[in-house]
Amino acid sequence: MNGNKFLQILTLLLCAGILYFSYETYKEAKQIHEECQAVFATADSLIATPTTIDAAQSVVRTGSKAANLLDEIFSDIEENYHSSKKASAKAAKIRVSSSYRIEDRYVSFNIHDPELVGDEAGTIVIDITIDKSGNVKKTSVNPASTITNEDVIDAARKAALKTGFNSNYDGPEAQTGTITFTYTKK
Repeated sequence: MNGNKFLQILTLLLCAGILYFSYETYKEAKQIHEECQAVFATADSLIATPTTIDAAQSVVRTGSKAANLLDEIFSDIEENYHSSKKASAKAAKIRVSSSYRIEDRYVSFNIHDPELVGDEAGTIVIDITIDKSGNVKKTSVNPASTITNEDVIDAARKAALKTGFNSNYDGPEAQTGTITFTYTKK
């Protein structure tokens, strides 16, 4: 029995390694992440759903280990992407930092950085509406924003739409909050 578990773990690690090294760009990894969001939402709902069992049965949950492994893989891919993006952003001489504010929610991975940075310092505040699964469904520009470049604002809105939050099936159908992108000169 121990040999079978060892082979299963070894196979899982081999598959994870192949997955990690086969995706060289962030866009390819992001496409897979978007396809897997539905799977994660289903898994979250299954974990949150109460299970009834007979006295003779027992339940062992091991699915969270696989989800944690995928989270680590995607975190590594995003770190590599962000480090290469930071290297190319040195030429732009503008740095972008981000923060969010939404009650009882947290970002699943990272807040996505806008693809277009521009050359203007200031802030863009994006009002967001998310569903129970944690997907950003609606964005609008908050009047507190100080950057007026429409292309940069559009890139910030697209980045906000790509950001995913944790699931909250006990919460309201739609929940509102903000994502703030701060552009500073280096």
